[in-house]
Amino acid sequence: MPATAYSYIRFSTPAQLKGDSLRRQLAKSEKFASQNGLTLDTSHRDLGLSAYKGTNRHKGALASFLGKIESGEIERGSYLIVENLDRLTREDVLSAVSLFLRIIEAGIVVATLNDDMIYSTRTIIDRPNDLTVSISAFIKGNREQKDKAERLKEAWDNKRSELGPGIRKKLTRQGPGWLCLIADDPTDPLVGEWHFNERAATVRRIFSLCVEGLGKEAIARRLNAEGERPFKHGDGWGMSAIAEILKDRRTIGELQLYTKVDGPRRPIGDPIKGYFPAVISDELFYLAQAEIAKRHSGASPGKTGKVPNIFVRLAHCQCRRSMEYRDRQSRSSPASVFLTCSGNRRGHQCQNSARFPYARLENLVLDWVTDIKVSDTEANNADIAGLKLNAKEAERDDTKRRLASAFAKWEQEEDGTIKDMLYASIQRYSAALPTIQAEIVELDETVRTTKRSVIDARRATVRKLRDEMVGVSGAALFDMRAKLAAALRRVIDRIEFHSDGAFDVTLRGGLKCYRFADGKFVKAIDLNAVNPKGADKLLTFPIGETTDAMKLAPMTLRGIRETLGEFASIQPA
Repeated sequence: MPATAYSYIRFSTPAQLKGDSLRRQLAKSEKFASQNGLTLDTSHRDLGLSAYKGTNRHKGALASFLGKIESGEIERGSYLIVENLDRLTREDVLSAVSLFLRIIEAGIVVATLNDDMIYSTRTIIDRPNDLTVSISAFIKGNREQKDKAERLKEAWDNKRSELGPGIRKKLTRQGPGWLCLIADDPTDPLVGEWHFNERAATVRRIFSLCVEGLGKEAIARRLNAEGERPFKHGDGWGMSAIAEILKDRRTIGELQLYTKVDGPRRPIGDPIKGYFPAVISDELFYLAQAEIAKRHSGASPGKTGKVPNIFVRLAHCQCRRSMEYRDRQSRSSPASVFLTCSGNRRGHQCQNSARFPYARLENLVLDWVTDIKVSDTEANNADIAGLKLNAKEAERDDTKRRLASAFAKWEQEEDGTIKDMLYASIQRYSAALPTIQAEIVELDETVRTTKRSVIDARRATVRKLRDEMVGVSGAALFDMRAKLAAALRRVIDRIEFHSDGAFDVTLRGGLKCYRFADGKFVKAIDLNAVNPKGADKLLTFPIGETTDAMKLAPMTLRGIRETLGEFASIQPA
């Protein structure tokens, strides 16, 4: 019975399938098998899989072949036919030789067709120089792959250097759905200028609705109800399409180039700013990211078709766990809808078993959160500064996330070229952070000097939304309550609930703290008067960071507020 020859065919890119590579390798394998009286098996193919980092021997057809050798399914004396040894692997020489010896020591004969070489344990013992030939082939294959990677990097660097603001030569005619490339000359379609089309207004509206408090599902529902056609073919807008647009940095004019080697795409360098015209401002983009992060799971219509809890991510127990919204529909009492400590309910170490009736809580907070009054001029000035501050803080957080992601990828990456690219990104993000932080400090100073007007402008928005909800129902009520929840998150920093039934509402920036007990307002603590130079920011820091940064003994947020209240001794008006 003739031995079996297993033809292993591999090439790196799917584009090579369109060329002659597959036909050429198959024809050579068939000829070799015919000349040597072997039964040919052509089932082992890695089409479009690189061998540079050994991906083919870990998860490709070669991995399957190696497994069959170890299990005995492929018998000793069988042949493995390859065009060149670099079809097996282009890894470093030690890894390549280790793989090669693993195959021939299992009794497999390796035949390379381009140089008519036969490798087996017997041939290498008889002709030791054959091993040297194989090692040279592996070194050559690895070097060629490294040179190819360097050339690719250089080519992309050249392309990147030719792109940017004011450069009319484009990388491709393809752009985001809200842009069209108008060529200067039909004979050179890549030289021209991007222009907004009618879809740009849709993108701006999606971001505006997000900042107003609507979640992805609500935005999609709104666009579908209005008959707004999606960018891609389909039967309407979906949550994933909205999410893609909200995270798409092309909306602020950035182009990110990528490379793909054996797996997911990897970014090449930092985004190219100004390649596209920005359809929205940086401030609006980062405010949307901040709103998404705060809401996280988004506004949900719930069983009643409205946003039931407008205090999501604001309400916390004294134990620092979140307060949970509970709706006991089987009961008709107003107290059947309430907030309770999620930790206590699950048996964690928290003694706060109090239940806070939701309807009364909402009315109390909305009544008392709007009691600061300043002039319209101050409110307008502070609102602009506050908007920029929030956007800049969101940009800082986004840069930190990118820095952490790039560093994590850099630690895991084995490809030296890509590792260098990631390190360059790490350096750029690290250099950008001090500048962003300096801008935050400057904006924060502006806000601090006029923060009463910031709160005044935002509480006016809360009051307006609350008034507009009267008599509204259905989808319109959902939209209004989603906007109200978003507006409230810009006014309130935290609502802290205590086991004695009291709760404290702290406004953003630590301007004021309101104490409620027994269903009524008890007193207001003017934290700005206690700390006129801005030390009240202490109250908005996480407890661990506060004690470390200020070198204070550990103290609960409630304890800090009570201490400040004793010093302030401010009574409600």
